[in-house]
Amino acid sequence: MMTDPHPQNHDQPRDDPQPDDLLPYPPDEELTTELIEDVSFDDRTPYAHARESGQRGYLKMCRWVWTAGKYRLTHLCLSRPSPHSRRFARKHVLLFSVVAALCIFANAGWHQVRVGPGMEGVPKTPEGKGWSEVVTRPFPTPTTFAESVVVSSVWLNATWASFAAGIGLAIAVVFGFLLLWLYGSLARRSLLPEHRIESRIRCAIHYGTCWLLFLTASLLVLCLRPLTVLGKVGGWTFVPSTIVVDACAILLAIGGIMLGWFWLIRLGGTVPKGSRRSASRFFVIWGPFYMAVLLGGIGYGLYFLSVHLPERLSLSW
Repeated sequence: MMTDPHPQNHDQPRDDPQPDDLLPYPPDEELTTELIEDVSFDDRTPYAHARESGQRGYLKMCRWVWTAGKYRLTHLCLSRPSPHSRRFARKHVLLFSVVAALCIFANAGWHQVRVGPGMEGVPKTPEGKGWSEVVTRPFPTPTTFAESVVVSSVWLNATWASFAAGIGLAIAVVFGFLLLWLYGSLARRSLLPEHRIESRIRCAIHYGTCWLLFLTASLLVLCLRPLTVLGKVGGWTFVPSTIVVDACAILLAIGGIMLGWFWLIRLGGTVPKGSRRSASRFFVIWGPFYMAVLLGGIGYGLYFLSVHLPERLSLSW
């Protein structure tokens, strides 16, 4: 097995692409993987080069991944995982986890008290601990809205919101790194045994985590959701629409998922020829299926906790 040597002088043109051509910044041109099927390289991406030079290359690396052509994807596919690629992946998993916890804190622990027809027997004050009234609708008497059901006040349980955010942060960090490792392992196992060279593909998946930034942005938008209710009940001059907030969050999430999925499918086309069919099958079908099942299980577990845990802690309404 060949490994990448130190960069050499490339003043003299060559007819056939050589492994040295991948250093230090792969250009955007086509290169067939058949020429270098049994080669793996050290991580010589712009991010690794910048960190070794004491510079910052994070944003450049994100753009480099988002706009990657076949040559860049081939380079990533043949690169070995490095401290730089692992650091890059850790940043995105931790950033996503922190923002997910912030989103949970912003949206958990709220209760809307409704008045109107059919709401006579609904409790207007909490029985659990930790509740505080945040905003009340400014109308003289409930009879003003006797013909329709409206939100008269909004309450917040900051204790439960903090508790839920802490649980969400722990689960996101633990399962985030677990899913990252598991996905890389399953992707590598989709290759033929002779093509599983030094954790091939895992480096590319590390750098591919920058697609999580779209999901992170989606969660940040969802943090604004409580304002749509508070503003409407409090009679604010400008109130963001719930539909607009949800639509922006959904579009960002779907866009990030679809673009990242397409990027992974293209990555499967850069593996050695004998493994392309199995790798493509994994990235198109089995990879998304496994992730959907695992994330669905985690989501159901979180939903179960959100329903039953507040009752156990006497924090429910």
